[in-house]
Amino acid sequence: MGLFDWLFGNVEVKEEDFSKELKDEIKKQEIEDKAYSKLVNRNIKGTKHEKEGRVDLAIKLYEKNINDNFDGSHPYNRLAIIYRKQKDYHNEIRVLNKAIEVFSNLMSTSPRLDIETKLEKFKKRLEKSKTAK
Repeated sequence: MGLFDWLFGNVEVKEEDFSKELKDEIKKQEIEDKAYSKLVNRNIKGTKHEKEGRVDLAIKLYEKNINDNFDGSHPYNRLAIIYRKQKDYHNEIRVLNKAIEVFSNLMSTSPRLDIETKLEKFKKRLEKSKTAK
């Protein structure tokens, strides 16, 4: 292998060069990536359904994501908005409580820097929802 190949990553790596531990870690990451991709696709489809006026389908997709403890704010925000528009305050509050639970747990487990900000927004929104009934 020449210096050029080494610098630019033109190196062939054979599977047998990996340890069992590394292979297991790669497989685990592939599974996690696939699962996360599924959740993101639900959000994308939900947004598409909303734009097409099929809010009931969007709700189903977003609800699946929050049941899977999705760690992004999109399904929680969209459901809270949808339920508010439908004057379904009980479900709006339920979704906001779930968001607070998920983001509170992420405070100690996630390296993301936006968790605290999102958590505070959900808490403020919940307080506003409780008084607006």
